[in-house]
Amino acid sequence: MVATVAFTLVSLMGRTMGMTRMDLLDLLGSMLAAPRTAASRRPGVLLHHANGAILAIAWAYGTALGGLRANGWTALAWDAALWALVLLMMSTIGSVHPAIRAAGRTIPGWPPVTSGP
Repeated sequence: MVATVAFTLVSLMGRTMGMTRMDLLDLLGSMLAAPRTAASRRPGVLLHHANGAILAIAWAYGTALGGLRANGWTALAWDAALWALVLLMMSTIGSVHPAIRAAGRTIPGWPPVTSGP
């Protein structure tokens, strides 16, 4: 949960400083409400932190089930697996997210897809 909160803060700081236009909380919440509104950010916060809690429990349970020690090395291995999963998800999000699909965008923050030169 500490890592989830830290990631959220770093993400918000990057957006505030203009380092990115992607708003993770709005992206998650806009699956349930209109994008770029407080109504989409609230469920986005809940979804993001629920995901963090579920992934932490999965790591702890997985190490216990596999007879491994819950230490920094197993945490790094879990993080690497999650990182690969995130790359896969971000490459396909444009085809499943309703707001991105409606706007004709492939990846959040990228320009709309146009046909032809």
